[in-house]
Amino acid sequence: MDWNLEILKTTPFVIFRVGHPTLKNELKKIANRFPAELDHAHISPDQKRSREIFLTETQGDDFIRLIDRQLEINDLAKLLIRKLWPKIIFTRRDLVFIDILRFIVLGYWPFDVRCELSEMPVGSSIPPHTDGFKKIISLMIYFPRSASGGDEHLGTVFWSSNKSNYENQHLRLEDEAEFRGGSEQTLRLPFDSNYVYGFCRNSVSWHSVDPVENQDLSYKRRSLNINIYWDETFCALAQRKLVSWERRIRSSSRLKKSNNDFSL
Repeated sequence: MDWNLEILKTTPFVIFRVGHPTLKNELKKIANRFPAELDHAHISPDQKRSREIFLTETQGDDFIRLIDRQLEINDLAKLLIRKLWPKIIFTRRDLVFIDILRFIVLGYWPFDVRCELSEMPVGSSIPPHTDGFKKIISLMIYFPRSASGGDEHLGTVFWSSNKSNYENQHLRLEDEAEFRGGSEQTLRLPFDSNYVYGFCRNSVSWHSVDPVENQDLSYKRRSLNINIYWDETFCALAQRKLVSWERRIRSSSRLKKSNNDFSL
């Protein structure tokens, strides 16, 4: 496919969109095959607050084949890494640069491409978070319900914040207001099916989804997430050890500070 890449923002992390002449028609075919019902029991602990529901593995098999046939997602993933690799390396500053260079120079593919269908009912939202360190690029395809409208505000919201979150800790309710007050909303993606939108993950790639509001209480915000993950390479495992080590150091520092404050 003849993909056209357009950079929307470069700092503090890269946000972009890709398209091609027949994309709208391809996405329409995918939207028409969106399952009528997703498995509402298939909700992980991290998704309970957002009430976001994903495809079961069985549902996903059929859809992944359809998406790969319509969009050639593995080829798209390789194209994006080839075009964005300098920005990924210099905004992440971790060991992923080794595996990226192995791909660019030697052709070795150290990543895994996964698809998720997401469904969010009225009243749900996703708090600001950065995604886990193993995620390299996230792609989002939106399926607006154009007949009734009312979902124009539901594109992903991106934030500029000095708060680093390498481990992808989701904000608690009591911390979210403080985060929003001390951070700047830099971009809200349009909730449309004109492009495949995406961003390169790093420790400050904060993003969220506003509460789903619609007069039709049966409405569901539907999207397709295509994620490029760092595979279980030696570098990825080493990076995980570093993350774990840094977490223990920070926890120990917080504990010491708490004990000192108590003793005072």
